[in-house]
Amino acid sequence: MPIGKLLSPLTTKREEQSNILRMLLRGTCYTASITLASVPVLQVFALTYGIDEARLGVVRLFMQTGSMLGYLLFMKQVNRIPTANLVRKNFLAHLALIVLPGAMLLLALVAPTLSPNVFMLCFTAGYTASGFLMARHLMIYTRVESRLFASPIYGKAFGIAGIVYYLLGMVLGLGVKGALTLNAGFLLIFSASLLLAFVGFIASRGFLLVKTDPPPTPEKTVAANTYPRRKIILIVIMHVFRGVMAGIAFFFVPVALKKFGLLASDAGYVSLLLSAGYLAGYLFIFRKFDGIGPAKTTLLGAALQILPLLLLVLTPGRATFFVFYFIFSLGDILIAQGVPLGILQIVPSTSIGSVTALRLVALQAVDALTSLGIGAYTVAHFALFATLYCVLALLVALLAHMTLAKPPETGSK
Repeated sequence: MPIGKLLSPLTTKREEQSNILRMLLRGTCYTASITLASVPVLQVFALTYGIDEARLGVVRLFMQTGSMLGYLLFMKQVNRIPTANLVRKNFLAHLALIVLPGAMLLLALVAPTLSPNVFMLCFTAGYTASGFLMARHLMIYTRVESRLFASPIYGKAFGIAGIVYYLLGMVLGLGVKGALTLNAGFLLIFSASLLLAFVGFIASRGFLLVKTDPPPTPEKTVAANTYPRRKIILIVIMHVFRGVMAGIAFFFVPVALKKFGLLASDAGYVSLLLSAGYLAGYLFIFRKFDGIGPAKTTLLGAALQILPLLLLVLTPGRATFFVFYFIFSLGDILIAQGVPLGILQIVPSTSIGSVTALRLVALQAVDALTSLGIGAYTVAHFALFATLYCVLALLVALLAHMTLAKPPETGSK
C-alpha cells in the first residue's frame, strides 16, 4: 500500500497509520474551516458592522462563559463514556458543534440589514453556542486522541498533521484576502467554512482506539493518583496565566487597526501569517518534540512570543506587525500544543477529561474576564499590556518545567 509505505517511518502498524490518515483528513478540513472564519476575519467582520472593542469584549465574555458551562456540565459525563462508545460520541459532538454555531453566524450575515442590535445578538449567540459545544467535543476528542497511538509518536503524528493543515491555511489566507474585496465576501467565506467543517466531521467516524491502559500495579496506581493531586494546582495556575495572555492577545489586531496602520483588507494577510507561524511550529514539533519534551517546547514558545512583542513595542508599524504576528504565532502554537501534548502523555486516560476541563475552565474564565475589562485600555496602553504579557509568558514556561518536565529515568525497563 503506497500510503502505508509513506507512513512507515512513523509507524508500521496499520491501525496507527489509519488514525494518522483520519487525523489528516479531519484536521485539514477543520483547519481550512477555521482559517476562513479565523479570529482576525471575525474581528474585521464585527468591526465593519459597528461592534467596537468594548462590545467585542462582551462577545468574548459570552463565548468563554458558554465554554466554561460546557466544561462544567459535561466533565463527569465525558469521563463516564465507555471506551467502546468514544468514537460515536465524538462524531455526534462534532456534528452539533458545526450545525448550531454555523447557523447563527450565517444568520449574522443578514442581520446588519435589520439593525446593529440584531447583528450583535446573532454574532454573540453564534460565538456562545460555539464555545459551549466545543467544550464537550474537545473533552471527548481528547480522550480519543489519548488512545490513537500505542507507539511514542505523538510529536511526529501531530507535527506532520499540523504541517499539512497550515500549508493549506496559508493558501486560504490569500483566498480570504481576495474574497474580502467582493461585496458578498463574508457570505462566501463563512459558507465555505461551514461546508469544510461538515466534510471534516465525516472523517471522525473511522478512528481506531489502539492504545490500552497497562495492567494496574500498586506502584503505577499510586503514581497515577499522585500526579493529579500533587501538580494539578500548578497546571490550573499556569492556565490562569495563559487566560490573561489570551485576553490580551485577542486585541492585538484591533490595536494594529487603530495604531499601526493595519487595513481591514489585511485580514487575509494576517490569517496567512497565522497559518505560516503555526506551520513553522508544527515543523518544529514534528522534528523535535519527542526528543526535547513539552517543557522545553513551551520555554521556546515563550521566547518566540516575548522577542517579537518587544520589537513591536519599540518599533511600531504595519510592516513590523506582520513580522511580529508570524513569529508570535509560531511561539503561540508551541505553547498551545506543547502543554496539552505533555498532559496527554502524563495524565492517566481515565482522568484526562477532568484535567482537560479544569485547565480550560481556568483558562477561559480568566480570558473572558480579561477580554471584558481591557478592550479600550489595550489600545491606549499597549506597551503596558505587552510588558505584562511577556512576564506571564515567562511564568508559564516556569510552570511547564515544574509540571511537564520528564523526570530522569532510573533502573531498568
